[in-house]
Amino acid sequence: MLTCGYPYNTNVGDAKSYGPELEMAAKITDAITVDLSAAYTQAFINAPKETPGLPLSPGTAVTNIPKYTGTWQ
Repeated sequence: MLTCGYPYNTNVGDAKSYGPELEMAAKITDAITVDLSAAYTQAFINAPKETPGLPLSPGTAVTNIPKYTGTWQ
């Protein structure tokens, strides 16, 4: 958001993400199966570009990327 209140979108440089993911399915009975999944994600700006008014340094976290996720059914 700019100081005048208007939103501003721009490319801030190169990003990197990595992390493990685990998926598992278990048949408990003939009628019941359980599915599980979990993930850990590191996402960060690794090569920021010069953006006026937006000081970024290498290692800044990427927004809206959850570090931990998981599901079960």
